[in-house]
Amino acid sequence: MVAVTLTPPHSTDTPLPPTVIVGGGLAGLAAAVGLATVGQPAVLLESRPRLGGRAGSFHDSVTGEWIDHCQHVGMGCCTSLQWLIQAVGLEECFRRDSTLHFVAPPRPNVLPAIHQFRAARLPAPLHLLPGLSRLKYLGSRQRREIRRGMLALARAGDLDRPFDQWLAEHGQSPESTAGFWEVILVSALSESLDRISVAHAQHVFVTGFLSHPRGWELVVPRVPLEQIYGQRLSEWLAGNDIEIHTGTGVRTIEMRGDQVVGIRLRDGTTRAAGQVILAVPHHRLAELLPESLVDHPCVSGLEQLDTAPIAAVHLWFDRAFTDLPHAVLVGRLGQWMFRRESSVAAGDYVQVIISAAGHVTERDRQEVIDEVLEELRAIWTGAAAARVIRSRLVIEHRAVVSPQPGSDRFRPGQVTPWTGLFLAGDWTRTGWPSTMEGAVRSGLMAAEAVLAERGATTRLKPHGLPAGRLARWLLQLGPETA
Repeated sequence: MVAVTLTPPHSTDTPLPPTVIVGGGLAGLAAAVGLATVGQPAVLLESRPRLGGRAGSFHDSVTGEWIDHCQHVGMGCCTSLQWLIQAVGLEECFRRDSTLHFVAPPRPNVLPAIHQFRAARLPAPLHLLPGLSRLKYLGSRQRREIRRGMLALARAGDLDRPFDQWLAEHGQSPESTAGFWEVILVSALSESLDRISVAHAQHVFVTGFLSHPRGWELVVPRVPLEQIYGQRLSEWLAGNDIEIHTGTGVRTIEMRGDQVVGIRLRDGTTRAAGQVILAVPHHRLAELLPESLVDHPCVSGLEQLDTAPIAAVHLWFDRAFTDLPHAVLVGRLGQWMFRRESSVAAGDYVQVIISAAGHVTERDRQEVIDEVLEELRAIWTGAAAARVIRSRLVIEHRAVVSPQPGSDRFRPGQVTPWTGLFLAGDWTRTGWPSTMEGAVRSGLMAAEAVLAERGATTRLKPHGLPAGRLARWLLQLGPETA
């Protein structure tokens, strides 16, 4: 840890009150870790009883296990998330999958084949070509369309429009769209293609797949998120001068003129603050601010942001039915299957993810579980023979900010017009969509802004993966992809 001596502008001999971070999700946790790594104390307040926010878990009373609200997966290009993992020493809590297992779309009376997608030892973006050729459920014509489409997308300039229109204009057939583009983007951004901007689609493919040979690899938790963020990270923060209070709700920010001076808790008590980082969901921001601030465009504009849900079907079986760590389920209700060890089930415990799950929220919960279960049984004969010990559907109704065309103009930066007030969250302007990486980046950027206001210039946010020479030339990129 490197300590930074801070001298606030117009400093006196009286030390500033500590920085207060409101919100214990990934953005708030990242801000706290960022400050801690340079020796700066802070106070973190979370209204819920546990840390992690949407990247958290809850205790299932039937199995006695911690269940994640939803499977959270990073990618190799998520350098800020990797920084957080390494800074806290959480590497053993994650695995890295360098092969994707695509399950071919269903066909009547045919057991679907599983196709292995992996990178070749070639410079980016050529490293993807052999992997794409292995997706045999796509015809050679579709694979040619996709190759041309990825190159055109990397070079695209008209970015603020729906991606489904762009695909149609660039010769992508329904088969290519359903078998590839939709598979990748709906999972990455949790929206349908008509509600994804070309800009966000470009970001996913250029940053995640095309510019670096390892940018697309999966970073998957091995253990429940409660163990990672609620326990391990919390203990690290407490040992590094970060004061943590869970079950502590904030009622409002206290201002003197245009400057933050503290916070008022829901129990009516107040606490002085040198700076405040509001790392709460965007729809909660206005309620924490004095009425005089809520009409400012950086606050009122948040009303224009929409959200999208993600659903997860949890299934415990009495026996194992696959040895795959994950599977990409093409052309089905369930889109990804992740397998994890269970302390309760003797067999497999799997989580099946349904992104862009607005249609699921309107259905009977058991009906959704049954459909996902039948899909698994149609793929793996072992699943058909296995008995389901326990099943549960979990829906995160506001999982991500919808990446619609025009939405980025309503995402504020981390620095506000008011002295001492900073914002963090995947909904702020980070250069990334609403993802775990975006949340962590926002927290580090807010911490950098706090340090700058206190008189120190410190970079916490790591650089993105560097694009290779061939990728920079072929895709017309800069040296850094993020």
